[in-house]
Amino acid sequence: MKGRIEADHVQIGTGVTLGTGSSVHAQQVLLGDNVVIGEGVEIVCDRLELKADCQVGAGSFILCPEVVAEQGCFFGRGFKAELNQSLRLGRFCVLGPDTSLAGQSVQLEEFVFLDEGVAVGGGGSKGPRASLFIGGRTSLFARTFVNLSEPVTIGRNVGISFNVALLTHNAWQPVLRGYKAQFAPVTIQDNATIYFNVVVLPGVTIGEWSTIGAGSVVVKDVPAHCLAVGNPAQVVRGPLGYPRPLQPDEQDALVHSILADYLTSLALKGVNVVEDSLAADGTALLEFGGRRVTLSCLRRGASVPAGNAPADITLAIGPVPPESQGRCHFDLLAETVSGPSMPLAEDLRDFLRRRGIRIFSDRPFQSLPLLNLQRLQQRRASGRLEGGQAH
Repeated sequence: MKGRIEADHVQIGTGVTLGTGSSVHAQQVLLGDNVVIGEGVEIVCDRLELKADCQVGAGSFILCPEVVAEQGCFFGRGFKAELNQSLRLGRFCVLGPDTSLAGQSVQLEEFVFLDEGVAVGGGGSKGPRASLFIGGRTSLFARTFVNLSEPVTIGRNVGISFNVALLTHNAWQPVLRGYKAQFAPVTIQDNATIYFNVVVLPGVTIGEWSTIGAGSVVVKDVPAHCLAVGNPAQVVRGPLGYPRPLQPDEQDALVHSILADYLTSLALKGVNVVEDSLAADGTALLEFGGRRVTLSCLRRGASVPAGNAPADITLAIGPVPPESQGRCHFDLLAETVSGPSMPLAEDLRDFLRRRGIRIFSDRPFQSLPLLNLQRLQQRRASGRLEGGQAH
């Protein structure tokens, strides 16, 4: 390790990397196996616990009494946190490059994603109620701002798009001249969706499964299962009845349409579609990396005929017999994947995520590289032109 740790009690697992110029100052430090702390990182705390496979990007700065990150958490390059009490992250949270957190405490459940440049804190973040809680599997996309003068609570499976502002105070103009100031919490309930450039004002609660249209300014509560748009935002449809249960044939048609689109994308990644029988029997034969891979979308309750081997990758809407499941199996309703990691399966999982079927596992989302970009990156790494010479 090239960095340094100054602590009263230190426990370090195997394969830990501490980058050049990095430093940890704490009373207690626990670093799990394969933890990576990048170059120029500075962490100052009373207790630091980074469990197995956590990574802290270069140039990050963390000032917080208690920092606990469960397995596989990722702090992007230039991450910054100044919290007066605690930072607690569930498994496989991702905090993108240049994300910043300020306030009393921040708690994120598993699989929370904060995109590049998300900022939490702002005016009032040094107050006693400056806390943020985000439920599991929620995503905040680039340049979202969360003001923490008062508590902000965001539920599970929430999607918050680019350039959204969640405000817990509006104190700016002089109150002694008659301007009103409001300080109040903001709550976003489970499964809500907020599209880009939305502003949510203090005291607002957005109900579960509700949607806020792009560019809206939300000044009052939005009930559950509603669509609200405009400035000020008004409920234009509701209750919507989301989630609307799809009929089995609708689900099947949707999944087959997504898979058909997926097959058309593979040539850009160097994957050859040898045989496309999705429409006929839900199967496809692919060739990648010198080997053939079978893909099968199983019909409900289907079983593989005796003597036939299951496909390498299988997908099903609901449970199917274990003997019919492939080496890598997706249960699309349960949002789970089982079996070993395979490059094509991980690429498919990332494609499904982008089409609204999010399958979480103990691995980060990862797609296959595009052939042309991969070729150019290899050229860049080699430092020379293909088939040419330096002049």
